[in-house]
This record gives sequence, structure tokens and C-alpha cells, in this order.
Amino acid sequence: ATGAPAVTTPAPSYEEQRKQLEFELANAKRNVILHTKELVEQQKSSKQMDETLQHLQYIVSAQSQEVAQQKLDLHVHDKGDLLDEDDKQDSTIALTSYREVSKELQGAFRKAVDIKLNDAAFVQKLRGEPLGSKPEFCHVKWRDESADWKIFDPRDNTEVTFHALLEDVSRYWGLDQTAMTLVDHKKCIWPLDAYVWDELSASPTDKMTVEVVRNPRIKALGTLELEYTVDESTLPIAVQRRLNRERRAAQLARHTKESLRRERQRERNALFSEFVKYLAMMSLYFSVLLLRRNVR
Repeated sequence: ATGAPAVTTPAPSYEEQRKQLEFELANAKRNVILHTKELVEQQKSSKQMDETLQHLQYIVSAQSQEVAQQKLDLHVHDKGDLLDEDDKQDSTIALTSYREVSKELQGAFRKAVDIKLNDAAFVQKLRGEPLGSKPEFCHVKWRDESADWKIFDPRDNTEVTFHALLEDVSRYWGLDQTAMTLVDHKKCIWPLDAYVWDELSASPTDKMTVEVVRNPRIKALGTLELEYTVDESTLPIAVQRRLNRERRAAQLARHTKESLRRERQRERNALFSEFVKYLAMMSLYFSVLLLRRNVR
């Protein structure tokens, strides 16, 4: 018995391989950007926690010195009087008793520090931030994908415009910024010079979401031609004269080169006839003068 024929899968074409590689490269770039943002945020949080811990260590050190001083003063007060020159050698007794309870004090302070560090209100107060001072983010959609962008940070009072947001979004998804725009849920275009947080927070929908779409195509309107007639007899005389002058000027402007050549030839002929008449008259004048000169 013969076996079933083997099914051969056609190898992907060069164009399909190139598209697959470009898609994987875009995903890798997107992941790198996301991880970079997360790393920056973690570095900022780590730096803030280090500053908080240093501040708490300073507070603990100061409190420890104050408690030691109070313990020493209490011990001296129990003795009744201040130590004189002979009793100064017994002052080590108070220090020795403090050393005996130092471990208990350190344990109590560590417990108090842990309790305070777990208190979010206390930590934010140490950092100098109000309880509501958290960054605001905007949800941006592009086709089937979406991402969140920080649009307002009350800690440094920075706010971005729609133009800056469009630049980041176009760079993130590899789009042409000049061919894209941002719209709301009603497909209305947002002005690029406006601030995102101001506009979205004032919106009655309470949706911090915008969508990236391509610029709409603007259809060119055809030329509108109107034909109408004006009864010039009802116009003032001055207006009628001005219209006649404009009409004659338009007729002269429509003359062809041939008509202009004929007009120049007519002017030359008229000038030549005038010149001939002038010569005839001058000849007659001088002949009359000569004839009258010979008369006696």
C-alpha cells in the first residue's frame, strides 16, 4: 500500500519575511520604550525612598541623643544634687545604666520607624507632597492598540499640550505626525496648542481618553459662477460714465496685434498727410513773399 502524499508548505516570500521582521522590530522597540519608562520611574521612586530613609535616620539619631540626655538628667535628679568634684568619677554609673537599656530603646525606635514608614500620610508629609499630588495620565487609542501617557505632574507642575502628545504618540507607533491628529469620543479634532489636562478635566464626559486618527481629506469646491444683469439706466450718471470707460478699456485690451498694427499705420498716414500739407503751405508762403518783393 502506498502512503499518503506529503503536504509541502510553501516557503514565505521575501516580502512576507520582511514584514514579519519589521513587525517584530516595532514590538521590540515598543518594549524597550516601556521598560525604559518603568526603569526611570523606579529610579525616581528609589531616590525618593533613599532621601526619606536618610531623613528618618537623622530623626532617629537626634531622638536617641535626646533620650540619652534625659536619662542622664533623670539619674542625676534621683541622686538629689549635682555631682561635685569628688563624685564626678561616679558619673559612669548613669552611662552604664543607659548602655544596659540601649538595646531596648533601639528596638522600640525601630518598631516606631517601621510603623511610620507603613503610614502613607506620614511618608507623603515627609516628602512634602499633598495626598492628592499624583500624576495624571491620558489613555490614547490607535486602531486596536492603546497606551497611557502622563499629561500632568503636580510635583513639578509640568503639563503637556496636544501637539507634544501627538509627537510622542507618533514616535511611539511610528506614524507620520503631519498626517495624524487627535480627536475625542465624538470625532472632534482637539486644538494642538491647548493643554491636554485643562481640556480633558473640563470635559463633562470625565473620560481621559483621546484617539489618534488620520487627517480628514478636504474636498475642493468647484467654482461658483453667477450671471446677472444690471439696468444701467437706473444708475447715477457718474457710475454710467465709469462703466463706459471701463467697457472701452476692456475692448481696447481685447484688440489683437493686427488691429494695433493697423492703428499705428493709420496714425502714420495721418501724420504724413499733415506733413505734406505743411510743406505745401510753406512753399506757397515763401513764393508769395518772393513775388511781392519784385513788385514796384
